[in-house]
Amino acid sequence: MKKQAKKTQKSPRPRRQKSKTSSSPLQLTECAAKYAIAIADPWNPGAVGACVPYPPARPSRKVTAFTRGIVSIGTAGFGFIAVSPSLINNFASIWHSESSFVGTTINATMASTIGVTPVLQANLPYSRDDLTTENSTFFTTSVQGRVVSCSISLKYIGTELNRGGRLICYSSPDHQSINGLTASQLGARLEAEFSTPGSSREKCWVTSFGISDEEFGFCSASPADSATSSVILRSYPFSLGEPLTSNSLDANYGATPLGAIITGVPGNQFEFEVVEHVEYIGTLAQASLSESSADADGLALVQTAAAQAIRNKPSKPNKPFKKVLKEELIKVGKEAGKAALQKGGLMLLSML
Repeated sequence: MKKQAKKTQKSPRPRRQKSKTSSSPLQLTECAAKYAIAIADPWNPGAVGACVPYPPARPSRKVTAFTRGIVSIGTAGFGFIAVSPSLINNFASIWHSESSFVGTTINATMASTIGVTPVLQANLPYSRDDLTTENSTFFTTSVQGRVVSCSISLKYIGTELNRGGRLICYSSPDHQSINGLTASQLGARLEAEFSTPGSSREKCWVTSFGISDEEFGFCSASPADSATSSVILRSYPFSLGEPLTSNSLDANYGATPLGAIITGVPGNQFEFEVVEHVEYIGTLAQASLSESSADADGLALVQTAAAQAIRNKPSKPNKPFKKVLKEELIKVGKEAGKAALQKGGLMLLSML
């Protein structure tokens, strides 16, 4: 009898395990990811070199600027800081109170006022003339800019004996001025961020970013704009072209859409830090240009998530803003059907 040959069984091929890091609900270019980081966590080193992923993409000079200082509560138990995101280094963009301030409203002005100090964003690279003086032949300026994001943080630095009071940080979602507001008026805003300067919650901070095509683009003035409004828009792009106040001394300074009010013991001090991520193009910036990329879908995703995060943050006081935004980014990304991963999406989620 013939022996039947034994059938050899093929061993099953091992299944490939899906990498835990190879999928993400976000599909973003690196430019869009850095844009989101500049909004969600502007002090993160990953935000350096951020750009606005607004089409068409243009190579730009990318700059990060910091300003630090001290805000003091005035004699009436009221202190403030107000900021107009700026592209220039020789005109004030920050106003804050000193211990001698006697008012009970935000009073950002260039008029001589006891206890009010204007501050420059001095480490930006260009002056107002660079951004506003037009070439007589081509009617363009030597440099144009746009703000990627501008953020402010405050931290109590006084004694434990005097610790207390209220701190209200606020960034207007539609870039309306906060100048002239009282503590109760600012606190009534839905997006107001309340904080008590306790040791377990040291900082209060808010951020501002572009909300319109004009603010996403590199600032230029419309022929319909007045000469004063043109200067303001090119220097303070989030001011809506409005001056700081109606005082003639404030005519060339932009309105302030973000800041904070502090109430408590007169003389108490808070350390502030303003960080801006900005971009420039033009002949003065040519030697320092780097590549940018356009991502209209990514821009819309980040903008939608950021708007929702700002609205939801007050209901989550113990959760950092970057965590709230991360949740919204994932949520919006899933709703938009963005299941594929690109480099930027993974980088962003790992940093937030």
